[in-house]
Amino acid sequence: MAVWGVIALLALARAAVPRIDLIEIYQTNQVMIHFETEPNRTYVVQRSTAFGQASNGTAAVWTDIASVPAVPYNQHWIAVDTNPTLPVRFYRLKVTP
Repeated sequence: MAVWGVIALLALARAAVPRIDLIEIYQTNQVMIHFETEPNRTYVVQRSTAFGQASNGTAAVWTDIASVPAVPYNQHWIAVDTNPTLPVRFYRLKVTP
């Protein structure tokens, strides 16, 4: 009597590194942040007026400006920053599986 074993291999696709594709000024007081999303991942766009540490040694404070819920397909998103009082801004894109 022969015994056959079955080996199943599961290939896990690596998720792409989250990336902001384009930042553009819109009208006089808005900034549009373009990015692509992958299926089943949640994205958050954040802004800060400092990058890394401030001159006094405190860490940068990041504020959420847009949240994108997980959906089962790819999408192109545009988050809009409407705070015209910030002379300097840094943006980052956070993602969770």
